Amino acid sequence: MNIKVSTAPEFYAITLTELKQQLRLSVVDTDQDDELNAYLQAATEAAQDVAAQYFMKQTLEIYFDDWSLNFLLYGITPIQSISAISYLDANGDWQVWDPSNYSLDLISSVPRIKFLSSFPTLQDETLNRIKLTCEVGYSSNAAEAVQQAAVPQNIKQAIKLVATRYYLTREDKGMNTAYEKSSDSILRSIRATLWSWKWVKW
Repeated sequence: MNIKVSTAPEFYAITLTELKQQLRLSVVDTDQDDELNAYLQAATEAAQDVAAQYFMKQTLEIYFDDWSLNFLLYGITPIQSISAISYLDANGDWQVWDPSNYSLDLISSVPRIKFLSSFPTLQDETLNRIKLTCEVGYSSNAAEAVQQAAVPQNIKQAIKLVATRYYLTREDKGMNTAYEKSSDSILRSIRATLWSWKWVKW
């Protein structure tokens, strides 16, 4: 299974203002905005990797080499919709498979697709011959505030803590031992929060 983000999220789960408040920085001072946005992006990506989730609305293309009885979509949650299943036919052209040929389970901890009919012929000796196009994220709404409100608070708090660590430890050289231990303690709590969410909630 190979995953490509075809439409990236427009927003983060927390705002730049919220991160500044977390860091006790002036919300009107824009001097560090580029740096803070970079930390926010990196923190979001780190949190998504640990939680095996996609927090904000975005479109993915998921590729498979061959058909199987079921497709299990590990690490692809929460899924709002699967808009199409396409395949490369014998002539090398993409064809959209009719939805009547499969059923979807998008609410299980591991989303799955069950196929109900015989499979169409695929192009020979080609990889990534089957493509799923799906929308993921906690909300399908286009509005930033609605998307952010749908993300669980413990996930947003974890993102804040990861971004805080990145900001406070951006210059490791000369960082005293006590501060470094405190930073490591924060990171352990972040991992515990996200792993708990991954295995218990989903």
